[in-house]
Amino acid sequence: MKKLTLMFVLLFSIASQAAPTAIKISGKKAKNMISALVALGVPYEGAAGTLYYSSDRVACAVHHNTALDPSDPHFNRPTYDCNAPATENNRKAKALVNAMITAGVPSDSGMGQTWYAVTNVVCMDHHFETSTARRYSCEMTPEVEIESE
Repeated sequence: MKKLTLMFVLLFSIASQAAPTAIKISGKKAKNMISALVALGVPYEGAAGTLYYSSDRVACAVHHNTALDPSDPHFNRPTYDCNAPATENNRKAKALVNAMITAGVPSDSGMGQTWYAVTNVVCMDHHFETSTARRYSCEMTPEVEIESE
């Protein structure tokens, strides 16, 4: 009986942990996210007027460089890097960080760095055959839990 009770308690505690809340964006925010992903080389698939951009995990770090000597030319000038194919370009990585911030991706900080990370990123660029209109949307799961206010 003790084993059964312990198993029930363990299963209940695992099931009661809330899953991270997905972030959903559309319009200009999603367009900026897609542009940043494309610039960093995230691949896409196309089908019936819609382009799909997806990645299992996108993570970026901002290195604030405040620990450098004040005489260093890089002192207090942030650098950016992401886990995407073309991260050697600081401007492209910065664009992705800015898109993640605008999308509401929560951050974690420490040791002079700030991290932004999301999993299960899926973005769509919908093209309409009868007009030049487009619709953009993205959904992603933050790795850092969004704190309630």
